[in-house]
Amino acid sequence: MTVEIPSSEHIRAVRGSALKQARKAAGLSAERLAQFVNDRTVGSDLTRHAIYSYEQGKVLLSREVGHRIATALQHPPRKHQHGDPEYAPPPTGK
Repeated sequence: MTVEIPSSEHIRAVRGSALKQARKAAGLSAERLAQFVNDRTVGSDLTRHAIYSYEQGKVLLSREVGHRIATALQHPPRKHQHGDPEYAPPPTGK
């Protein structure tokens, strides 16, 4: 039995789609989502351009950024890491 590993293109598309659905469900523009995440989490500033790039599958939504978005939106982190068979939440520092 062969296990099929998703391509990076597939993972980018699936994660981007999940992000777009979550953003729209929250009623936020890409710019407002970026501000929302930046205000509520620690990390490099997220921009609306980055949000659009993730949603369009042009750029892979990293585990770190996916976790930050999930934390800000109060979603399970796995929701934004869809398609990554090796996903594990980042360490909490405890």
